[in-house]
Amino acid sequence: MLEYTQSVIYKGQPLAEQRFYIMGQICVDIFYRGQGVVQLLYEFHKKHFSSQYPLLVTEISVNNPARSRPIKKLDSGSSIPTRTTKANGTS
Repeated sequence: MLEYTQSVIYKGQPLAEQRFYIMGQICVDIFYRGQGVVQLLYEFHKKHFSSQYPLLVTEISVNNPARSRPIKKLDSGSSIPTRTTKANGTS
């Protein structure tokens, strides 16, 4: 993941030269899925950390496209560079 940040240009600047933090993948218990838990988590992160870290970098498996929906809801219309990975973590 850190290697990826070296090669991405975001808003005209290398991502690695901007303030960001990396958030790992999320696993929601089956009893809480579909209740907006992931959306709430991302909203919490945006509210509490965006003033210090305007960018959050995370990885979403191509095997789980539903995980990209909460992130897209938070996007303010800007272009977000993405890299898809397979279940084994390779690009």
